Amino acid sequence: MCRIGIAGYCIFLLCSVSAAAPGTDVPTIKNFAKFEEFAEKVMQIRIQSISVGNEQSSTIPCGTIRVTVNKGMGDEKCDFTLGEKDGFVYSAFHSLEYSEDSTRKASDAVSKERAFEAVKRVIKYYNLAFRAEDFRGGLANMGRMADPNDNLEDCWWEFIRSPLYWNNWPCRGTRLSVHVSAASGILVSVIYEPVILPRGPEPTQDIGPAAAIERAKEWLKRPIFYLSGKNARLQPEVGKQVKKVIALPFSMFESNPTAPMPCFEESFYCWEVPFVYTEHDHVFDGVIWIDMSTGAFIGSGEVR
Repeated sequence: MCRIGIAGYCIFLLCSVSAAAPGTDVPTIKNFAKFEEFAEKVMQIRIQSISVGNEQSSTIPCGTIRVTVNKGMGDEKCDFTLGEKDGFVYSAFHSLEYSEDSTRKASDAVSKERAFEAVKRVIKYYNLAFRAEDFRGGLANMGRMADPNDNLEDCWWEFIRSPLYWNNWPCRGTRLSVHVSAASGILVSVIYEPVILPRGPEPTQDIGPAAAIERAKEWLKRPIFYLSGKNARLQPEVGKQVKKVIALPFSMFESNPTAPMPCFEESFYCWEVPFVYTEHDHVFDGVIWIDMSTGAFIGSGEVR
């Protein structure tokens, strides 16, 4: 990471600066105005100092870079993930200073309506048209719904929209997730995994769901390391469960979990065929994506 003060960070972001390691370039923000808009108008923070570094894992086209902003308030920071070429903000995590006051409870939380005022700024930045009722979620605490007696500092309002749609097609691997502090109404985190546009128009030729199921059966017969010995299988009612979706060319069950996520330039119109597998006496769900036009295997994964 390369760190600079407020006086020089604008110049730094417009130039390519060498990092400490010879031959390594610190990436620059290509669209600083768009980043500044998100930091100051959406997150409502004032930048005191900034550091920029490589971000190795992303499904966003053209890769990403990581920007860390210090607000000049001790350890209070905000991390951003930006598109390397478009400078667009795709995620933000605000590290709030934790209060020692444990007397305030979840029952004292800011209202959902007030929390959604912060979400509106996010929606405007991404040029989306969602309303509060378009999101699922609520008042939460560490992955569960909050109890009225929970410590307020541990709670947040969550607003989750997944999947996103393209021309009424559900797009797998997409979401908008926003968390707002229940104590203050401050934005805590934003994650935007946008629609990657599909290759070409909607297919005029379609192999049909029955053929897609046969292709899925063939894929399940392959030696898939992650599913080995887990009795991966289609359900008897699978014919009623097949859906039309837009999916990315990525197979979760065949990927190296330690490898960086690839960047995707396009997606595909697919038949989504569900299956199940058993692990440690528990049954889990998975899906297989088959190209609607060609019958080619596109990918596999889980549906959030």
